[in-house]
Parts: sequence; C-alpha cells; structure tokens
Amino acid sequence: MDTRSLENISNHRDIKSMSENTAQVFKLLVVDDNPSDVILTIEAFKDSAFEDNISVAVANDGEQAMAMLLKTQDYIDFELPNLILLDLNMPGLGGHEVLEKIKSNEALRRIPVIIMSSSKTNQDVQNSYDLHANSYIVKPTTLAQYSEVVAKVESFWLDAASLPNK
Repeated sequence: MDTRSLENISNHRDIKSMSENTAQVFKLLVVDDNPSDVILTIEAFKDSAFEDNISVAVANDGEQAMAMLLKTQDYIDFELPNLILLDLNMPGLGGHEVLEKIKSNEALRRIPVIIMSSSKTNQDVQNSYDLHANSYIVKPTTLAQYSEVVAKVESFWLDAASLPNK
C-alpha cells in the first residue's frame, strides 16, 4: 500500500458513519508511519463490538500528530482523542519525542497513550513508561492477533476505565 492510500484514511476520517443517536463517540488517534499497520489497526477496530461508537484519526508521523493535537496548521477544528495509539519508530519526530511532548503539555497530558511498537527491547519499554506511557504493547503481526489486542484495549479503555473529560 502506498502513502496516497494511507492519506485516504488519515486526517480524522471516521471508520463508519456515526449515528446521530450515538450518545458519545470514542475518538482514537493512531500515530504510525507504516500503512500496513494502520490498515490492520483500523480493520481490527471495524470488527470490534464498539465499531459504531469509534472515530479513528490517523497521523502518518510525529509532526502531523503534534499538529493535530496542538490544533495547528490544517487541524484547528481537530477534536482531541480519548486515546492515542503511538508507534515508536518513525522518521523525524519519533514516538518517544511525541510521548514526551504530549505528557509535558497541560492540555494533552491526561490523554492515555498506548505505545504500539514492533520493538521488544527493555530499553524502549522502560523509556516509554519513564515518559508516562499508559501501556506498552508489542505490535501484533496478523489481523487475528490485532483483533485480539484491539478487543482487549477496547474492553479496558472503552468499557472498564473512567477517562477524564476533555
């Protein structure tokens, strides 16, 4: 899949049209430069029990994620997410730098950030938690595994956890 295909699903496009009767839409921001991983993540959320109540925005790199979160450039009307799935290994502004910027910003620091990285190194895990990541998940490699991880993420963050109001 090329970058143009990824752009078609980025910039806060909903997975599915949200019903006007939906009480609250859970907003997710996926920050990842790998189009295949983005597609797997979105497909897993499409297959979830909460699919009608989730809106997914995609940032293709750390710079775009920060522009969206800080509502700069073309993102003035961007609605802050309830949860961020953040890849670590991206060109330019990497995941650890994005995490540090999020957690040091008063307006953003309460947004839960889940690191989803292919890295299994103890140093990446420790650095992420030192920067106040809310959890660290090693990226699944198949759609079935992604679906299983998404179900667990949704069960906890959408169903069990109490999140702060924006």
